[in-house]
Amino acid sequence: MQLAARPALSIGDRLKDSLFYFPLVLGAIILIALLMVVLFGPMFAPHNPYLIDRIVVPHYDFETEEYIRIPVLPGDMFLLGSDQRGMDIVSLLLYGARNTIIAGFLIAAARVSIGLSAGMVMGWNENKWIDRFLLGLIGVLTSIPALVGAMILIYSLGIRGGMSVFVVALTVVGWTEVAQYMRSEVLVLRKMPFIEGARVVGTSENEMLLRHIFPNILPQLFVISFLEIGSVLMLVGELALVGVFIGGGSTLDLSDLMAPPTIVGIPTQPEWGAMVASGFRWFRSYPHVVMMPAVAIFLSVLGFNAFGEGLRAFFEKRGVKATFLFGKRIVFILLGVGIVIFVVLNSTRPSRWFEEMAAGFQSERAIEDTHVLGYVWSLPPSTADIFLAADHMGTEFDANGFKGGIRWSNPIYARHAEYFEASQPPVLQMMDANGNTVAQLSESDEIAFLFDSYGGAGTVSAPVVALVFPSTPDRLDNLLQDVDLEGKIVLLYETNISRSIGGFLVERGAVGLIWIAPDGEINNPVLRVITDDEEHPPVPMVRLSLAAGEQLLVAAGESLLLFEPQETEMTAHDFAQTARVDVELSEPKLVDLNSVITYRPGTDADLGDEIVLIFAMCDGMWSSDEIASLAPVNGGLPCPVPYMLELSRLLNENLIDTRRPIVFVVWGGSEFGREEFIEWLLVTPDSFEITAPGMRLSPRVTVSIQLIPIESSSPNLAYLEGSHPALVEVMKEAAREIGNDVTVVENTSGLPFWFSLDKVPYQAVLEVDVSGNQIQSHGETLALTLIRLVREDILSGD
Repeated sequence: MQLAARPALSIGDRLKDSLFYFPLVLGAIILIALLMVVLFGPMFAPHNPYLIDRIVVPHYDFETEEYIRIPVLPGDMFLLGSDQRGMDIVSLLLYGARNTIIAGFLIAAARVSIGLSAGMVMGWNENKWIDRFLLGLIGVLTSIPALVGAMILIYSLGIRGGMSVFVVALTVVGWTEVAQYMRSEVLVLRKMPFIEGARVVGTSENEMLLRHIFPNILPQLFVISFLEIGSVLMLVGELALVGVFIGGGSTLDLSDLMAPPTIVGIPTQPEWGAMVASGFRWFRSYPHVVMMPAVAIFLSVLGFNAFGEGLRAFFEKRGVKATFLFGKRIVFILLGVGIVIFVVLNSTRPSRWFEEMAAGFQSERAIEDTHVLGYVWSLPPSTADIFLAADHMGTEFDANGFKGGIRWSNPIYARHAEYFEASQPPVLQMMDANGNTVAQLSESDEIAFLFDSYGGAGTVSAPVVALVFPSTPDRLDNLLQDVDLEGKIVLLYETNISRSIGGFLVERGAVGLIWIAPDGEINNPVLRVITDDEEHPPVPMVRLSLAAGEQLLVAAGESLLLFEPQETEMTAHDFAQTARVDVELSEPKLVDLNSVITYRPGTDADLGDEIVLIFAMCDGMWSSDEIASLAPVNGGLPCPVPYMLELSRLLNENLIDTRRPIVFVVWGGSEFGREEFIEWLLVTPDSFEITAPGMRLSPRVTVSIQLIPIESSSPNLAYLEGSHPALVEVMKEAAREIGNDVTVVENTSGLPFWFSLDKVPYQAVLEVDVSGNQIQSHGETLALTLIRLVREDILSGD
């Protein structure tokens, strides 16, 4: 039995009859137009606001002889004008419709579903414990203003969670009204005679709810659903006005530019309410910035409310049958609606568009850079054009919108170094107490000389002491305070401590240093950066291969087990033997070192102090008339520079707004002067204009990624063990989305020493292919990783 049964009408009769209901017709026209915009609007948008933050910047147009200011008024350049950031309003409206309308639909659907279920349960179980409990919960929730409650929930759940967070938060604060209304309807219906008749014939309660109660509240349910969507759109707009955007947006501190102190919210996802909120400051001078999205919201709310009101009048006159809800066709209808919503929702994810942008990485352009730089680095050493390598990089970075440091007028950082050659191979002798030689090393594959500010030429004979450092070292001055190094040669194992401590040992009186390399080649170095702060004369220093080191230890009655570290204590082992180290070097010759340091500032007041550093060491960037440069590797490049240049082009071509600042460093001369660079970059990053104007922040390097060149035919982008797990997970996710695999490889060379500094929370060392086999797959993965790092708050809380 049904309440208020109406004579059956055909679909044609119902449509014809509906023409007499103006609100229903008006609402239907608006809703059909909104549906078309949601489904197909982005196809006709001139630009993609997920990839392009601004299309026009203030500039002088020499053709029209006028200064172009933003916001741009409606006209030939932009049909509806631009917003205050120089973005096309038409594009923002067409893309923003998906976020706004889909958010309203999902939130309203969730509210109505929960409210319907709770209302039916409460109405059917009047004055029972479940009814009293839900009424009490409703009383608590309705005592909190919807706007305030929504803000609290959104920030509690994490505003960066995007649309899903808004759906949950606005559903929680809005289902209560639907539940109360449905409860009142069920209370009336459950006392009707047809319900009593159903009980008499033995109908179960669930069947009565489904077959008798639900069909009679269906008309009200349809009306409430459309009215609820309009209500949700209004609430989303109100939230945007107080700076609560879908996705969180970014913030810009204008305190130095405006009075009183002002923090401006900048939406990072197109959404109509956010457009109104971010543009209301321009309402007096440029009303189109606010009026266009405001009109879109108004028409949407009008359409949903009018359609809901029209349905109410239509159902009052004609009624509605619920039998179609139990037919097979409803399954296909719901499936189709679900697929459409899924596809549309997928397009509202910023990462979906980031993936599209990352796919724009062009290996052809990277290979072209490989050829240019490979040609330069393969020139004869007497050719002055060798300096074109750094010049080419600096020119390309500058063309891609990257800046040089304040200390230099261009990105090229020039240093000077000394070049040495061995007059004869270095010699190491181990002698017993009687002066007899028990071991001697002099072959090139056994021993190599080392130098820097504390290593050089000379001959020294002295007792040997081996230092074994703890696995969790304290300050070196604390560890060595009871160790006498005066007049001794110090023996160390490179896996136990970094070679950068050599200068400290020399300051404590060491007259020579012997390093045992864990593996790999031990070629002689060629360069030493010239410094003016040498307080101690250089001492002879050599590096032994692993086999030679074991031979030396056996002669002393020891083995490599000697260097097994204790957890917290350092140990010093004095040998009974003495050692003689003889290093003869040529007179130094001057060499020029060129490096490139370039950056783009951050624009977010929350993230603008977190520097993302992309780093590579390239020996081929130094030159001298006496030194031959490194040649390209199998048609590739002994340095990952082409990746960095192509990444800078992607950021520039897509006009990506870097919320975090990004710094590219191509370090010429490999590790030479590395400690100086660390001190300068990590301790005094204010040497850059690293933050946008008005942002009073103390920048620091938060993310650092070093690229190491390899020749590979494997699609894997490998990271070395020791890289930070949170940063590795970001790269893994990027690789999965791109379709590339990231794997762990054994860390045989050890992380660069400076990566262990506490000043760099998130660190990673990557091996990237330079032979041309996997440049595209590696480049796309790096691009997606970098875009997410500079655009999203993905590492906070780790």
